[in-house]
Amino acid sequence: REKLWSERPWISLVLGGALLALSMPGRVRGVPWFSFVAFVPLLLQVLRGGPAWKRIRSGLFFGFVSTLPLLTWVDFTISTYGKLGHVAGWAAAILLSLYISIYFSLFTWMLGFLVDSLGEGAVLAAPAVWSSLEIIRIKWDLGFPWLLLGYSQYGNSLTVNAAAYTGVIGLGFLIMLVNAFLSLAVHRTGTGRKGMSPLSLFSCGVLVVFFMGMLNQARLSHPPKGESSVSILVVQPAIDQWKKWDSSFQEETLEILRDLTWGFRGDLVVWPETALPFFLYWDEEPTSRFFTILQEVNVPILTGVPWYESEKGKFFNSVVLFSPDGFMLGKYDKLKLVPFGEYVPLRPLFFFVDKLTEGGEDFSRGREVVLVKAGKISVAPSICYEAIYPVLAVEGVRRGANLLVNVTNDAWFGDTGAPYQHFAMASMRAVETGRYMVRCANGGISAVINWKGETEAEKPLFKRGSFTASVPLLTGVTFYVRSANLLNSCIAGIFLLFLAAALWIRRSNHGRSF
Repeated sequence: REKLWSERPWISLVLGGALLALSMPGRVRGVPWFSFVAFVPLLLQVLRGGPAWKRIRSGLFFGFVSTLPLLTWVDFTISTYGKLGHVAGWAAAILLSLYISIYFSLFTWMLGFLVDSLGEGAVLAAPAVWSSLEIIRIKWDLGFPWLLLGYSQYGNSLTVNAAAYTGVIGLGFLIMLVNAFLSLAVHRTGTGRKGMSPLSLFSCGVLVVFFMGMLNQARLSHPPKGESSVSILVVQPAIDQWKKWDSSFQEETLEILRDLTWGFRGDLVVWPETALPFFLYWDEEPTSRFFTILQEVNVPILTGVPWYESEKGKFFNSVVLFSPDGFMLGKYDKLKLVPFGEYVPLRPLFFFVDKLTEGGEDFSRGREVVLVKAGKISVAPSICYEAIYPVLAVEGVRRGANLLVNVTNDAWFGDTGAPYQHFAMASMRAVETGRYMVRCANGGISAVINWKGETEAEKPLFKRGSFTASVPLLTGVTFYVRSANLLNSCIAGIFLLFLAAALWIRRSNHGRSF
């Protein structure tokens, strides 16, 4: 009963936050169903009423409890590669968790305003409020959309393919809707309040889950069509992060890449992010050796490389596709840069902070989504962190991509939960777009992921090697690819309608509940 939650709010919020954290992917696979009830304690705190600051405090606390366990890898990255020690590492993890928790507190504050204005039934606006904030996190450079609510369904064969219709944002919307129905059912239990009965509300929550299952089954019943398959070699060199940017190790790095590629007779070779740890054309000796390897391998190579444009004096984190004769078939410059990793945001404010990657200069952003093509293969590339942004994969498929390729260097994370989290989020792009994804990582996890988000071939974390996979080139577009912008607009529109109604009622000095 609600009384149990209200008398011990902090205990219930800890329980809910723990359930949310446990629903997410990591080194140990999450329990997706936990997310359907995790927010009930928080929503009950909103329904209890009270001053806005209490709701804000509840959201901040719940967010901190649910996110900090998922961000412990920040300590490893900062203490190891930032060379700042564990005190600074844990401080960074706590600060990042508190930052993300601000979105939770905004959620409870805005939802509380709607409930106070429109009545307890306005808790059903929770999905629109929550998903609108997730959309902002995706669109804003500093939003850090890591492990959004919909990612909890990674590996859930009964729901995850609904993302082909809803995207990860829509999955989170439906999950939050279930939480809203359940919280309202608990709130009304035994109170005699007017409106839908607790049983009816509970049934509505169950129906939402069934609806997700129906979307999932509809997608599985209509698999995407493929023109043909191509043979792709995925290379995981597992270069030690401490040696990667050591110029004395460049020759050995190139020989490792050559040995892992040698003998392949297929359609495309994929090397990971910044596999070439030097500036092509500017560093003459390693550049010459790379072009020799191209001729020896005699297969197009798609590789990550740092790129320098002297005319503009800019540095880019890029992916370049080369033909065997050394001709550049296409180049993509990274659009979504990692804050404090590849550039320092608000540099006048953070003048005392340096980025984690090598070199004194910040990387520059690319201009647009670019496809790179090798024969019948049309690749929508993404680099590292970009795999957590649905819009980039969607735009690539809209432009005609029949394959997604994500190159990354997750060695920064070490043997923590982050590589598994990053991999799970990248897998969702394959589901949303109805394309295979080839993921090539320096230290892992490299894999071929099918359109259902399932791993068909894989090289485990920190295992040097390469593997060949037959990858279908799929055509057609999912409902989500066609309608992603419309879906986001509808979500924001629902929130704005609730907000407009609340403001109108407040201004009219009378309340209305439903």
